[in-house]
Amino acid sequence: MNNKYALLIIFLIFISTFSPYTESSYADVAFECLLDTDGQPKVIVKITGQITEYDYLSINKFLNNKVEEAYVDFDVDSLGGDVEAAINIGRLARKYNASVSSIYGTCASSCVFILAGGVSRHLLSSTIGIHRPFLPKDNETTIQGQKKQQKRWESIIREYLKYVNISTDLYDDMFRIEPSDIKILTTAELERYGLNKPDPYWQDAQDTISANNYGLTKQEYIKRKATANSICFSTSIGGVKNTLQITSKCVDNILNGLDPLIGIH
Repeated sequence: MNNKYALLIIFLIFISTFSPYTESSYADVAFECLLDTDGQPKVIVKITGQITEYDYLSINKFLNNKVEEAYVDFDVDSLGGDVEAAINIGRLARKYNASVSSIYGTCASSCVFILAGGVSRHLLSSTIGIHRPFLPKDNETTIQGQKKQQKRWESIIREYLKYVNISTDLYDDMFRIEPSDIKILTTAELERYGLNKPDPYWQDAQDTISANNYGLTKQEYIKRKATANSICFSTSIGGVKNTLQITSKCVDNILNGLDPLIGIH
């Protein structure tokens, strides 16, 4: 049997026999299981609504039992929720080298920590917002008590942001915004924090892997990659309307030292 279809059968058996969530969590977390264009099994974890500890436990249980070959992506559209749950979900995204996307949606408050966890982050017409973390059930009524409480958040959040290679300026700016307010981040601010681009260490590792696969030095690979980026992502290439397949072929041609139009006309 073709390995591609063997994987699909195993994957579908897994999907039909394992469902870690109950009806109460289904509205907030869903799992889309499919094969990508290369025939590899893939899990898309879709998070909407309020983020809870149960969501983290549900996602963790599901991913612990997924088909080993399956890779993972996250898609988020949430106004936030439990801060520690969001950080734990972000750690899961990092554990599985997942990308995190928000497409035509919102990722605000604690949801930003899930976005931060991705090794790559993809935003398209999305609203990203931040404010100061707080406890939904807060019994501290003194300045000293609130300061102690916020110091704990600061320690947890800074350690996490360092772990996922996001600027800790993000916490500093969060802290100045009241929980009743929200600051919508501009593209420039997203870039400054690193929330709309790949983790730099992950990207460098991927470039090294790709350079080795193409038999190139890292320097030569980076040079050809820059050329591919300038040519292969326009709306048309050599008079031909661009598609995902054409872009892929163009990039591969350039990385192999060939004319970018070979095999496209």
